[in-house]
Amino acid sequence: MIIYALEIKIKNEVREKWTKWMQEIHIPEMMDTKLFTTYRFSQDQQNKNLFYIEYTLKSIDDYNIYKKEFSIILQKKHQNAFQNLYEAKRKLLSII
Repeated sequence: MIIYALEIKIKNEVREKWTKWMQEIHIPEMMDTKLFTTYRFSQDQQNKNLFYIEYTLKSIDDYNIYKKEFSIILQKKHQNAFQNLYEAKRKLLSII
């Protein structure tokens, strides 16, 4: 199994709007690709502007399909909605 992990630091002034947008729009769109089996959306307790999202995939092939067919569109929607209001780090992990 593969985990596509994101760390996002969002500006305080849009944190609530961004959280709602993630829960109601972005995460459902990610899950609608049918490539991700589960996700976890969490907030750092010491820095309320820092969030983590972990999407689980069955295989690296599913991740490659996501990258090729969906990532540009979905990331662009996020960028358009919250341009210059966040910092994002992405990692790809293997469950061992």
